[in-house]
Amino acid sequence: MHYKQIPTLEVGKPGQRAMTEEELAYSTALTYLSLARQIRDVWGAVQLEYFDPLEFQKWLKAHECKPKTKGHLKAFVNRMFNKAKLYGMFWFVENPIKLVEVRGISKRKKKQPDLTVEQCFLVLNLLPDPYRTMGLSALCTGLRIEEVLAQTWDRIDFARLCMKVEEAVVHGRIGPVKSEYSDDELPLDPEFATVLLDWKLASKGADSGLVFPSHVTGLCFHASPLQQDWVRRAGFCLVACPECGAAPGVRCTGFSIRSRKRPRIGVHAGRRTAATAAGYGSIGWHTFRHKYETLLRGAETPLDVQQRLMRHADLRTTSQYGEVPMENQRRANSHAIRPILERRSVRYAS
Repeated sequence: MHYKQIPTLEVGKPGQRAMTEEELAYSTALTYLSLARQIRDVWGAVQLEYFDPLEFQKWLKAHECKPKTKGHLKAFVNRMFNKAKLYGMFWFVENPIKLVEVRGISKRKKKQPDLTVEQCFLVLNLLPDPYRTMGLSALCTGLRIEEVLAQTWDRIDFARLCMKVEEAVVHGRIGPVKSEYSDDELPLDPEFATVLLDWKLASKGADSGLVFPSHVTGLCFHASPLQQDWVRRAGFCLVACPECGAAPGVRCTGFSIRSRKRPRIGVHAGRRTAATAAGYGSIGWHTFRHKYETLLRGAETPLDVQQRLMRHADLRTTSQYGEVPMENQRRANSHAIRPILERRSVRYAS
């Protein structure tokens, strides 16, 4: 690898457009720097011609990180070799990193919680606005939270009942959406459009034109702190608290929000443990997007329409997204085995 110094990241400020067409997105640059630091600590003194793919594979296997991160590390080294070949620093017939195998990259370590509609509203009702309306927007449109935070009023056409999705906010920086398929126009349900109009009146708009501007800066929110302080903690409240006795959907008592540096939902440690054991320990903004896809399946929406509404590049991603409702599975199972059971009943009757 043989690089001595990792440069610092200077890509825009929060609330600004993060990149031009020739620049890396802020989140991509941040990820590359993180991967580069991990590789430099062990492989920084190794020159390209002495790179041993077997030793690298052993290092990846022993590395304490998620399989997906190991895949990113391999892909980053692959990119380094390709760039080295491009600039004439190294010549090879076959890229040695292609010999490295990383298993379980696509396997999820945590299953996304599948909440009922009632549970979704237990979570939403614990959130103050604008966070409650943000969550409802994700639940009713399937938008990613980065796209919800970047949405502006001029992209919402209330007359035609549709909204354009063109930008996303990552780490507070405004940039393009995840892929070209994510850049699309979505339909708005009339009742949900009324919710947005009510919010527009309540928030009195904003100079930035954002639907959900930060009340502190007037610019974009950061999704991660909001998830940790509000959505994740509201998810813990889906179980009863063993310490203060708060029922599901009710906040814990005995917490003083003013004593904290920033407002958040107070949750007792015992309730956090109980919620994690019950499968509610990883609820976040993306839970609402998953629930939207599950609702589409429950309505038996054609798969190509689901893909268009979810704005997935690959139909296989849509097919693996969300959960198939048990009622749909039961109905399909009954329909499939009905001829068998009818034949059985006729046979026994004779």
